[in-house]
Amino acid sequence: MTIAIEFSVGSLIGLDVGDLVGVFYMNDSNELACAGTAVWNDEALAIAAWGSESGLDNGFIPAEEFTFMIQKLNGTIFLLEASMNNAPPFSSTYEPNGFGQVLDWSITEQYFDLENCDYPEEYYDCFGNCLNDSDGDGICDEFELGVEEDIIYRPKLIKTIDLLGREIDGLKTNNILYQIFENGVIIQKIIIN
Repeated sequence: MTIAIEFSVGSLIGLDVGDLVGVFYMNDSNELACAGTAVWNDEALAIAAWGSESGLDNGFIPAEEFTFMIQKLNGTIFLLEASMNNAPPFSSTYEPNGFGQVLDWSITEQYFDLENCDYPEEYYDCFGNCLNDSDGDGICDEFELGVEEDIIYRPKLIKTIDLLGREIDGLKTNNILYQIFENGVIIQKIIIN
């Protein structure tokens, strides 16, 4: 089946030259499988949606609905909601040797393929969550302000303890001390004089 996509449909959702547009069917394992792709070149395009061969699970079956996705140049994949033309000779579902026409697309959500996940950005997982976030504040540890950096907000010091956990007053020389702050940060200090 040939599915037509007008220039205005792709440009309205911000497709860039080189983005990949795909049409997918649901296979027997209840997974999305690709049955046709085309590269966006800032012009109208057509996608060939392949039908399943007799007895095989390798394409669309008659009257099956389409799932469209785009893969941006950076690898991010988005699911699309499609409005299809139903007026003859067009069909909004798969018809062997038929014609389809996308009237409108909207991006519904980012698609995450966990089996083939490529991390979209350094320090993040496929869902955009930090890989390392020891304090659970949603800021990746790699972006947290360190001890050596300028800190605009200085949390209040609650207490200072030694290696044995005894609370001490002041900074004693030739000692390893731990300062505990109100925000849960603990800083180790080595005092040598």
